[in-house]
Amino acid sequence: MRFIIFPLLILLSLSIDVFGQQDLGVKANIGLSRIVTNFDFPDPARKKLQFAPSGQAGLYYSKKIKEKTSFGAELLFVQIEDKMHVETPMPDNQGNYTGEFITNKYYKHLSYMALPVYYGININKISVNAGLQFLLLITSNGRQKGEMNYNGEVISWDNNHGKLNIDRYDFGPRAGIIYKITEKFDIEANYYQGINNIINNSLQSYFRWRNQQLTIGMRYKFLNPIK
Repeated sequence: MRFIIFPLLILLSLSIDVFGQQDLGVKANIGLSRIVTNFDFPDPARKKLQFAPSGQAGLYYSKKIKEKTSFGAELLFVQIEDKMHVETPMPDNQGNYTGEFITNKYYKHLSYMALPVYYGININKISVNAGLQFLLLITSNGRQKGEMNYNGEVISWDNNHGKLNIDRYDFGPRAGIIYKITEKFDIEANYYQGINNIINNSLQSYFRWRNQQLTIGMRYKFLNPIK
């Protein structure tokens, strides 16, 4: 609970000013994400960490500070997806590699509530912003799919993991750019890099999992500043 008190205080401070200096709206973005890890498989295994489709949606709020600067905050549902493809050579009974591979695909699905807070610089129709994003885990699950060829027979498996042993919290820097299309609609792009190691077990001292997400989408403004 204490993790979200500080960002909520920031959000509250943004709303104290007069009503006419604020923007309020909804947004929806799609993009790519992955969980960056330093975990590696010994040679000659082949690992490929892949970006997976992801997205975010929710409310945004901004307050004009000066003519070309503003503060902003958002309340979002964020979906982080991850996919890793691993091929491990299969040895025979003597330990010699047969030329066949054991193939595994690992999937992770993380759902968060997120609160980004940021400072923006506005130049004509473009606004560039940077700040921090705080995330609270709602749910997580994973899946492992694989197959191998053993003595001419294809053996496959599909294992689901209902809950991953990861930290409930994440945070890190967030940057974005917004282009004003009309008085109501904007297009934006955002990048988030988690700095918290979300692994929550005995391997935390050795391995790292960090969220990474890049999205693009639309913002619709239903509350405009009074000029």
